[in-house]
Order: sequence, then structure tokens, then C-alpha cells
Amino acid sequence: MVSLRIAQEKKPHNIAEKLIVPCCKDIIRCVIGCDAEQKVTSVPLSNDTVHRRIVDMSEDVKQQVIAELKEASLGKFAIQLDESTDVAACAQLLVFVRYVTGQDFKEEFLFCHTLNTTTRGEDIFNEVSLFFEKEGLSWNNVCACTTDGAPAMLGRRSGFRGRVNQVNPETKHLHCMLHRYALASKTLPPDLKLVMDDVVHMLSRGNVVSRVESLKEELSEFFKCDNKAKSLEFTKKLSDSQWLQKLAYLSDIFLHLNSFNLSFQGRFATVSDFMDKLRSLTMKLELWEGKVKDGYLSMFEHLGEALDKSQNTGKQDVMQLVQSHLASLRMELQSYFPELSELESKLIRNPFIVNVHLLPDNMQEEFLELVNDSVAKDAFETLSLTKFWAKMSEIYPVVSKVALNSLLMFPSTYLCEQGFSTLLNMKTKHRSRFNVEHDLRLCLSNTAPRIEKLVCNRQAQPSH
Repeated sequence: MVSLRIAQEKKPHNIAEKLIVPCCKDIIRCVIGCDAEQKVTSVPLSNDTVHRRIVDMSEDVKQQVIAELKEASLGKFAIQLDESTDVAACAQLLVFVRYVTGQDFKEEFLFCHTLNTTTRGEDIFNEVSLFFEKEGLSWNNVCACTTDGAPAMLGRRSGFRGRVNQVNPETKHLHCMLHRYALASKTLPPDLKLVMDDVVHMLSRGNVVSRVESLKEELSEFFKCDNKAKSLEFTKKLSDSQWLQKLAYLSDIFLHLNSFNLSFQGRFATVSDFMDKLRSLTMKLELWEGKVKDGYLSMFEHLGEALDKSQNTGKQDVMQLVQSHLASLRMELQSYFPELSELESKLIRNPFIVNVHLLPDNMQEEFLELVNDSVAKDAFETLSLTKFWAKMSEIYPVVSKVALNSLLMFPSTYLCEQGFSTLLNMKTKHRSRFNVEHDLRLCLSNTAPRIEKLVCNRQAQPSH
């Protein structure tokens, strides 16, 4: 139990013998007495012992997850994967999995492996294939893969996507929605791109646009005290009303886009949910475009304030620029995110309103049984979509397969991004040779290790 806490808190394994045991002895000696202190001394918590216990628990969790994958509803699961470099300049490949078990969806950490040579699509595919082969899994059971937009991942021939298609052409591939959003939001007209570049040069971290917009007066004073040519240039820009108007608009539009971005981060987000939010955003962009054309700026608070301060100097130019950008952003978002087919979306959202004649022949009879099942109708009214289709998969597998193949897809590599953040907290410059996989699994997994079972297979070795 102590070793599990150490892994979950991302602490070095020697913290038990260096800090936890001495603290426990101090507490027990003061509260209970010296005799009880000796019992703590007998608990084996050396660095090596803690490491072995973490490995044992990690392997137990992995065995449970693999067993659930093999028993998953309809035998299908989806994966998300991404690759990044750690503090030791080693390429780490993270893979998460989503599947149906116990009439509900489950997301789990699958593995974290170091890519010892190169990070080509071929290398990534081989690493995942070796894991599948070792654990008795098959690419035929993978219904969807979500990756980032790197060429190594998306290449249709030698890339990861191409290699997967060679072994299972039915696997769906999704380019991480978070990365697509970033691509779309960076499509700025030249005038706005110049302002954005200036902002990044002034302040190069975090939500740079909002920070520069809120600190523009302080930054102006700071640059005035610096006689360097670049600082004088920035001071000039920070007193230019038209430049400040463009900055204000960028602050406003990125605030809206960041809100959209955050709305579909987290666990159990589905492509269907994301498409709903995307449809809402594109309709908002169209609405704002019309309002800007009519001279209304209530949705762009900072821009309105900037125009008031400049007494509407250059208002017409900036309004045309904003209108143009909103139109191009809407078109870019629509092109980056192809929607689910209307029929597929309707079937997932509410199968009871779908026309049976629009469905494939091999699905029609089972579909009619489903829509006339009163128990299924009651379940649809009370359960979430994921739980409803997970339950229906046991009774109506043909119809459910269509829904589950879409719902199982990860809309983003959010779990991988979150995993890399945890990895960097574990593998610091002081622990640069640390193999993080086992600690990472115990930290990120939703499955608890079976400690009582593991204890039965171990004989206690008291510390000396």
C-alpha cells in the first residue's frame, strides 16, 4: 500500500526508507511508545523492495486490462497514441485504450515504451505490434486510432496510418481534434499574423495574447526603459491605436477558441460530442460575422474598448479585417473537421427516429427489433448514450457495432498529453535514467492492483 502511494504521488522509491519510515517511527514513539516503534522497523521498505512491489502491482493492473480487452463487447477497442521527448532526450511512446466492459465505457493506460532508435511511423507501428503480439491482442480488434498530425503518424504508405491499414483496412483513423483546432486557429490573415508574431516576441509563454493585452501599459513602460532597437520598436507598436485594436481582437477570438478547446478535454469525450460543439462554434462564427458587418461588437469586449479609447479611429478597417478572419476561420474549421454522416449521427443520438429503409439490408431486421423493444426504449430514456449502446451491444450487436465504432473513437490525444505531463513530473534531471512505465501505470490507471492476491504470493522479508 505504501509503494502504491509512492507511485501515485510520483515520488522517488527511496523516499520510504529516507522519509516515510523515520516519520512513522517518530509518530509512533511519541504517541504509542518505543515498543511499538520496533514493529515499523520490520516493514520492508527499502528502495529495491518498493521498486519490486511497484513492478508487481503494475503487471497485475496490466493483466487485468488485457483480460478486459480480450472480453470487450463486440471484441473491439480504440487507441490513442502520441510520442514525445523526455528530459533525457529519449522518445517516449504513450498508448491509451478505450473499450466496453461491464455495460459501460472504460479508458485505460496501455503502455509507455522508449523508442530506442528513430521515431518513424514504421517504428511506432512495430512497437505497438510487438506489445499486441506479446499480450495476445490483434490489430483486427482495433476499430479506431487517434494520433497527432505528424507526418510519421499520418503517412498513408510508410506512416503509422498506412502500416495499420495494411493489417486492418477497417480501422478508422482520426487526427487529434486538439491539433486540428490549433491548425485552424493559426490560420490568420497577414495583418493579424504580424501582430501575433510581435506578441510572441514580447512575451513567449502561456496565453500570450491575453497577457500582452492586459499588460500593455506595463509593457510599454518597461520597453521605454530599455534603449535597445527592438524595445523601441515594441514601444512604438504599443502606442499605435490600430495595432492595439488588432491585439484586442486577437485576445477576444482566442478567448472564445480556448473556451471551445477546454470544452472537449477530459475523459470519455466522444467524436459525436465534439461535432456538436464544433457545429455550435461554426454557427457562432457565422452569427458574429453578420453582427460585425452590421457594426455590433458586443461579443468582442476588448476590441470594443480599444475602439472607444481611439475614438473609433480606423474602425472600418479593423471591422473588415475581423469579418474576413471570421469567415476564413469558419471555412477552415469546416474543412479540417469532416462531420459524421447524418444517418450515423442520428443512429447514435436517437435510433428510434431513424428510417429503417435508409439502413443496410443486414441491419434492418435487427434494427426493427431494437426500436420496438420497450426495455430498450426505457434504457434510452434513463442511460447515457455510451451506457445505452454498451448495454444494447449484448442484445443487438449488428446495430450497436455502428454506434460503438464511432463512440469508441477518441476525439483527441488529451490522455497522452496528460500522461506526458505526469511523465515529466516523474522523470526529472535527477532521475533521468528512470524507467517510468510501471509508476506511470499505477498513477494513470483506473484499475486498482489486487494487493491481497499479490500479498498471498509473497513471503515477507523483514528489514535488517
